[in-house]
Amino acid sequence: MAQSDFNLVPINHKFTVTAPTKTVSFPIEGTQTPVDDGYLVIQVKGVQLSSHQVKINGIHLGGSDLLPAPLNSQAWLCWMDRIQPNVLKAGGNDITITRIGDDDFEIGNVVVNWRENA
Repeated sequence: MAQSDFNLVPINHKFTVTAPTKTVSFPIEGTQTPVDDGYLVIQVKGVQLSSHQVKINGIHLGGSDLLPAPLNSQAWLCWMDRIQPNVLKAGGNDITITRIGDDDFEIGNVVVNWRENA
């Protein structure tokens, strides 16, 4: 039987030409390696291009990680992205968000969710 768990990862960064990348470490406590796939929920504002990347432990999550806001909205929005199996690990993990393109945007918080054996 599996149980789910999560970690709130505060990013709180404005991505610009002079600050295009942010890496934050977060733990998965205990000794159990997460099983199956996971997902993250990411709080964004001002994204205009879909080329930006989210990586966990150096692995790109694939596809469009940050989608453009509808009608160029400047409201805070939340998007969900899949984390492939075997990306998350027990202990320390890193999330890296990289601005690719010429739009400036903000990331508030990210919530990383995973399953582990009970």
